[in-house]
Amino acid sequence: MAAWPDDVLYVCDDIKLLGPDVEELQRIAYLDPDIGILSPRIYGSIGHSVQSAQGKNIVGEYQLTTKELCSPCWFLKRALLDDIGYIDLRFDGYGGDDIDFSRRAMQAGWKLAVAARIYVAHGFGELDGSVSFRKCGVSISESIAEMHQRLIEKPWETYCNGTRE
Repeated sequence: MAAWPDDVLYVCDDIKLLGPDVEELQRIAYLDPDIGILSPRIYGSIGHSVQSAQGKNIVGEYQLTTKELCSPCWFLKRALLDDIGYIDLRFDGYGGDDIDFSRRAMQAGWKLAVAARIYVAHGFGELDGSVSFRKCGVSISESIAEMHQRLIEKPWETYCNGTRE
């Protein structure tokens, strides 16, 4: 299968791809031209029930969702990035970046989806979730509160800049 060289596999946490491969994520994402973000199913801690590998079965090759996707691993189409820009680096703690990016994508008319049979493990060893955003001296709950405040303070206009029709 030919690769789409400008698309991005965004990995923002400790994950292990369990299969199939990345090209299968690309193939599934292109089954619908309006999918901008495609997430694999996730083993380990995750805040979105559709993304959970232990969640209900997905009928078909993917399931669309209108709820923001958690971002341990995403397949992003280049056209989406050209349309809405990149992940907002102001969200440098635990959470917020995925909510912000998902909202911007949906506001610009892109769909979010979860692949039915592609899985990643989220976290390693004794940890079954995020380990990469743990700050020295800051608890996860403090970081979540800080990132939530940044979401509240972000100007609404930043969610409306998509040019997609």
